[in-house]
Amino acid sequence: MKVLPSRTLQKHRYLELIPSLRSFVASRVSKPDVIDDVVQETLARTYKSADFSTMIKPLAYLITVANSVLADYWRHDKNECGELPEQVTEPYQCLEAQYIVQEKLVAISGVLDSMPPLRRKVFMLRRFKGLTRSEIASQLDLNEEAVKKHITRAMLDITLASEQQGWLDD
Repeated sequence: MKVLPSRTLQKHRYLELIPSLRSFVASRVSKPDVIDDVVQETLARTYKSADFSTMIKPLAYLITVANSVLADYWRHDKNECGELPEQVTEPYQCLEAQYIVQEKLVAISGVLDSMPPLRRKVFMLRRFKGLTRSEIASQLDLNEEAVKKHITRAMLDITLASEQQGWLDD
């Protein structure tokens, strides 16, 4: 078993959370360049000031830092556009929503962990890396129909878990 240095492990945990952080920021800002800037600034602030190896909930910390970066962005943007978004002027109203999102991420992560390795890999390449079915097929030496089936089954697993948790409306 290869033992990685502490800083490398910290960086690895840090990188795994980027897609979730990006999704969080994208749910609050629609401009791709602003999303990139906010994610980059969040990562820079966090990497400089936090020790991931001691954090119990690093995603929650990243989201907190991202909210601060977003608030700075909106304050700057207010000078040009007017009103601040409601979630910045009343940040504590969205704490419950953040908690719910975090709980959903933990549950979905559990579903992903329980998937067969190939299904999980195909799904993650499609949804998190944005690869096309043909790119995935080529990379994993599968045919496109097999890739399509893996994605469909992964989505079914996640949908069933969501229904069991009561997250889907009737």
